[in-house]
Amino acid sequence: MKANAILETCLYAENLEEIATFYSEVLGLEAFAKREGRHVFFRCGEGVLLIFNPDTTSQEAIDMDGQPIPLHGTRGEGHVRFNIKESEIPQWRNWLNAKGI
Repeated sequence: MKANAILETCLYAENLEEIATFYSEVLGLEAFAKREGRHVFFRCGEGVLLIFNPDTTSQEAIDMDGQPIPLHGTRGEGHVRFNIKESEIPQWRNWLNAKGI
């Protein structure tokens, strides 16, 4: 058996507004779920990128149906790698430089 794709990637950020701006305006991802101060989720192809605020998601919480929400409160560095064509690298480099990244 072999996994053939990543379904989701989780990252953590304390400033969700700033990170949401980066992933939507710079990388062009579509946010499909957001809870102020807790999380923002993006679609990326067939997968999703989940960004959690570790300050709030490390505490127990209950969803609207009364079910416990899994904890997500890690800290430290992480990374995500997006799939782009090799021929697009110069364009991406220019785009990111123009955005100050």
